[in-house]
Amino acid sequence: MHRLVPEIALSRIQTRSSMSAPPTEKPKIKKLTKSKVDEVLGGKAVLDLTHRGVETMDAHACDGLSAKKLDLSHNKLTRFSFSMAMTLTQLKITSNLLTDSGVADLSYCKALVTLDLSDNKLSRLPGSSLRHCTQLKALVLTKNAITSLDWLPSMPQLTSLIVSQNRIGEISEKALGKVKNLVKISISHNKLKALPDMAALADLSELRISNNRLTALPATLANNRNLKILDACHNAIDTWDGLENLGSLKQLKQLNLKGNPLCGVAAEAATTEDEAEKKAADKKNKLYNFKMKRIFEALIIRDGHRVLEKRTHGYVAPPKPDPEERKKRKLEADEKAKSDKKAKKAKKAEKAEKTDETPVEAALEEPAKKAKKEKKAKRVDEADQPAKAKVAKEDLRPTEEKPVDDKSIRGKKKKERVKFIKESGALGVVQMKKSKATKAPIDMATLAASTDVGMGGDSAWD
Repeated sequence: MHRLVPEIALSRIQTRSSMSAPPTEKPKIKKLTKSKVDEVLGGKAVLDLTHRGVETMDAHACDGLSAKKLDLSHNKLTRFSFSMAMTLTQLKITSNLLTDSGVADLSYCKALVTLDLSDNKLSRLPGSSLRHCTQLKALVLTKNAITSLDWLPSMPQLTSLIVSQNRIGEISEKALGKVKNLVKISISHNKLKALPDMAALADLSELRISNNRLTALPATLANNRNLKILDACHNAIDTWDGLENLGSLKQLKQLNLKGNPLCGVAAEAATTEDEAEKKAADKKNKLYNFKMKRIFEALIIRDGHRVLEKRTHGYVAPPKPDPEERKKRKLEADEKAKSDKKAKKAKKAEKAEKTDETPVEAALEEPAKKAKKEKKAKRVDEADQPAKAKVAKEDLRPTEEKPVDDKSIRGKKKKERVKFIKESGALGVVQMKKSKATKAPIDMATLAASTDVGMGGDSAWD
């Protein structure tokens, strides 16, 4: 047993060290070839070649690839190469060094549904190559250097377009008119100064245009009846023009305008020391809150906060208070508790003072009451004393011996004692001598035998 203990301890130490050790790095593949692809794939449906340090790719590396998903993220590729039609439905090549010419072979991916080329060096996509991707639904191009969306008409079947964190300065109304199936557009963190008419996008339900340079929202957005989410925070919007028209959007549930000059700043959140400026910003903030409540009554989330109570099986949950409001309520509760404690303490002290300072009249009345009680008790004792004395005298009086029958004497004494007890009201105890048990045998024949015992009949006790 003692020999096994060190072995168990050693195994535990080894297990802990293996758990705390960083994951082993994947073998590096500088040039991706057909043999390397087959080796990594091993019959799986997903070809994962992330973090392999791949710099170049052989044109025939993916020939005959059966996998539906290919992930080449976090490598050093400047271009990817295909030489024959691919059956891929998902292609992800993020965090590489891809350039515009390096994505030309997309034309071989005719079955592609999702394409993610985020965090690369792209300024535009080749429309001639994208034209062959007739099944493409979602395109993700965040963190690139794209300046224009003139290549959009090549993908009329697109439903989701994510081009955040680029350098886009404008969106062509004509280009948007060619992608009428768009449901989601995210073009945040760009350089937009105005939005085009998006009435052609009848199915648009989510529009994210935050962190741009917009000064107003177009009134034509009211034509997008299916719009549910509109995020336009941190822009330069300082007018209600166009915004008031959006009140007709019955499907709109989330609206974010936080960080725009239109919102103003609440007095408690103001950073400026200028009182006039602070007052003006606070007034603007109050007007903003008032108008937003009036225009957008059906909103669930406004400026990142829930404004409509959550309903669960008919129960309406109260809205969560703001952190500042919560803090204020806590301080008020603490102050109230302190004041209540002080009041209770003062009341207790006042009561103690009243107890110590007894009035003169009360002090004079107390001995009189005490004497009255003692007199009453004495009177009761005097009333009880003759009866007790009489009983004692009766008990101690010697009896004369007469030749009379014992039974008559006992009966007479008993009658006299009962009469005395009734007249005096005192409690008398009659002591009776227990008769001796007879030693004569009991005749069993005289006892009545009962055959109903235990048979549910009438009880003898009844």
